[in-house]
Amino acid sequence: MSEHETHILQYLGAAVLLMWNELPTHIQREIFEHAPVDVEPGKVTMLKEQIVRFLHKHKDDSKSRS
Repeated sequence: MSEHETHILQYLGAAVLLMWNELPTHIQREIFEHAPVDVEPGKVTMLKEQIVRFLHKHKDDSKSRS
């Protein structure tokens, strides 16, 4: 992936995070399940735990931007 594409993905990821609480639960689950792309199988659980902590820590971020 090029640096430009990585940059675009960062913006898309930030947009998803800002809208996370507004997304239907089934969409949240789908995104969560597809998040560990190109991750070694032994590290998937650790990454998912980190994602959960991150989402919990930032769950109200979108409210402060409104």
